[in-house]
Amino acid sequence: MSRDIGLESRLRETAALLAVARVASATTDFGEALRLICRELARLTGAETVAAYVRQAEGAELRPVAAYRVPKDALEVLATARLTAEDQRGFDAVFQSGQVIWSDDLPSDRRFAIELFRRFPHQSGLVIPLFIDGQVAGAFYLVWWTARRHFEETELAPLQAIGEQAGVLLRNARLHEALNTRAARLHTLARLNQLVSSSLEPGEVLAGIAAAAAELMRVPVVSVWVADHVTRRLEARAVSGGAGLAELGQRGFAFGEG
Repeated sequence: MSRDIGLESRLRETAALLAVARVASATTDFGEALRLICRELARLTGAETVAAYVRQAEGAELRPVAAYRVPKDALEVLATARLTAEDQRGFDAVFQSGQVIWSDDLPSDRRFAIELFRRFPHQSGLVIPLFIDGQVAGAFYLVWWTARRHFEETELAPLQAIGEQAGVLLRNARLHEALNTRAARLHTLARLNQLVSSSLEPGEVLAGIAAAAAELMRVPVVSVWVADHVTRRLEARAVSGGAGLAELGQRGFAFGEG
């Protein structure tokens, strides 16, 4: 009987790994791919809720990107929850090992002492860290609300493998995003270059520069000011975002003013 149970367990693990591999190779929507992996993790482990958190490339926070079977009373909070750098300092022991870590007595486990977990108390939890170049880039968090879920060492290996596959997926998603961003910026610069070389109207050129700068820097408004060394004044000549120069308020300053 134990041999049959062991074989059934290995078959489930293999099926989960194959399902995750298919998701990683065939799903182009990153958020949807993580949701499907959350689903496979729930099926494999029996977790009642699974969430995926990802660190933004330019930030320190871990933000929720996908989840599976979140209780309705927790959905609104968990959908916008952020694990700040302060939160993560209490979670360092979990990430430093680079290994899957779990607890079946989470309220008493100091490794899991995070405010978000205290806000939604649960009995058992498991973390699968996602690494890129040796740095924590995200994590899956599996929840058992009332059950004491114990894991044998043999159960952790496939979960570690799923985390590694998801890490590759995250790396590829970031590379794809970076390539798209670079292509969009090159397109913006090419459009601006064409405007500068073809227009004889200074106002039109400056407006184009303001619009391009706002697009490249991802800011809502850019204004262009021109220094007149004869009158010793700085004058606003163009503004992006469809705003008019009148909306800037004061449109000119004397040198040394302001």
